Order: sequence, then structure tokens, then C-alpha cells
Amino acid sequence: MPITQYLHHQRFSPAAIRLRAMTNETETLTSGIDPASFSSVIKPTNDLFRYVNGPWIDTYRLPDDRSRYGSFDKLAEDAENQVRDILDADDCPAVKSEALYRSFLNTDAIEAAGLDPIRDELDLIDSAIDKAALTRVLGTINPAGGPDLFGLAVYGDPGDPDRNIAHLEQAGLCLPDEAYY
Repeated sequence: MPITQYLHHQRFSPAAIRLRAMTNETETLTSGIDPASFSSVIKPTNDLFRYVNGPWIDTYRLPDDRSRYGSFDKLAEDAENQVRDILDADDCPAVKSEALYRSFLNTDAIEAAGLDPIRDELDLIDSAIDKAALTRVLGTINPAGGPDLFGLAVYGDPGDPDRNIAHLEQAGLCLPDEAYY
């Protein structure tokens, strides 16, 4: 299904319409046409072009450094400014990524911290007195359902390629294949 068809379906499907009705959600549609920019002097029946475009033609000044400047140029300029603002911000994703990466390289700090960063989680695990309690603890530690203490997958048996076997491994501690980084 093409993305435009999918998005249209997400917005206008009977289920989406019913959900909006049940939650009293109203959708405000706005137009890209600004009637306030139309001429108040010229009638549209006399000269539609000047009625719609006249005020803009009379007042618009092309920037000195441009041979043309339209709405798509403005959009591109706005996007560049937004990206610059994101990159210049203290909480920029790139800055955060670099800080995270550098924290992984700081093995002295990692060794000095020891198990303290995960002490609360380890204490919760130690407090589990049976399988049911351990299940609750693991659900508490990771409510999103991501990797817990171990991962379980099915791989081909190295000794018998016609057979699959369960593979138990540590979870959440490994990077993917080196092609990803």
C-alpha cells in the first residue's frame, strides 16, 4: 500500500472517524490561502489575477542576493535554520550521541562505578523468593518488554544444518554486526 494511501486510510477510515467521534476530537482544517492578502480595491470579476496577486506584486521586494525567491526557497531556508537551531542546542541529539559514545570509552569511570549504577535492579532480583516473584521483578525492571537478563533465539545447529536449536545468550550488552558502526 503506498504511503499516501496508508496515511489517508489512517485518517479517514471508519474506525478512525468513530474514534474521533467517541473522544469528541474535532479536526480543524486550515487553508493555505490567505484571503487577507487579496486586493480590497480590485474586484475579482474585473481582474482575478490582480485581485489575488496585486498586493503581493505591489509590495514584494526580491532579496538583493537572489535571482528568485519563492515559497519553496522560503521552506528550504526555514528548514536549514531549524536544523541549525537543533544542532546548536545544548540538548542536540548529535551532542547527546557523542557524550554517550565518550562515556562508553571512559573505562576508568566505568570500573570506578562498579555495580552501583544497577544496584537497585540487582537488589530487586535478589528479593525475588520464587519464580512468580522473579517474573514480577523482571517485568518491573523492564516494563517495555525489551531485553532482560538473557535472550532466547532459534538458530541453525552448527553440527547439523538441517536442524534448528534454541540459543541462549546475554541480552542487551552487545552491539550489532560491525557493519552498523
